[in-house]
Formats: sequence, C-alpha cells, structure tokens
Amino acid sequence: AVDRLALVLRFDPALAPVILSMADRALLAPGYRHRCQVAIHLLRGDAYRGLGRETEAADAYQEAMRALAARSTVKE
Repeated sequence: AVDRLALVLRFDPALAPVILSMADRALLAPGYRHRCQVAIHLLRGDAYRGLGRETEAADAYQEAMRALAARSTVKE
C-alpha cells in the first residue's frame, strides 16, 4: 500500500496531509510490519516536503536511514 500512496502523492500533492495521516497511523498500528518502516518514513518525508515542512521532512528521512540500518543488522 505504501507504494500506491507514494504514487498518489506524486499525482496529487494536495493529498499530502491525508497521506501523511495514513502513514503516521500505519506506524502506530498493531501488528505493524517493520520491513515497511523504511518506505513509510520515505513517504512521510515526501509528504512533509510537499507541504513545505523541510525540517519534518529531514527528520522523516533520518528515521528512514535509521530503520534501514536497523533492518540490515537484524538476523532473520
């Protein structure tokens, strides 16, 4: 679903607040799948950037980097 939301955001940037809300709720959802965490944070960063909120966008991108680093160190 994250990839679809990313495409929707690119086609209609006015939906950034709705998409951001959905991404934030996905991070808090019970049973949340950690392997999607990087993509969700990237989506959040893009949504924040579309809203002109560069500080929040940078924070979301940093969260994506941390999630990616954590994912690569977890043994499955």
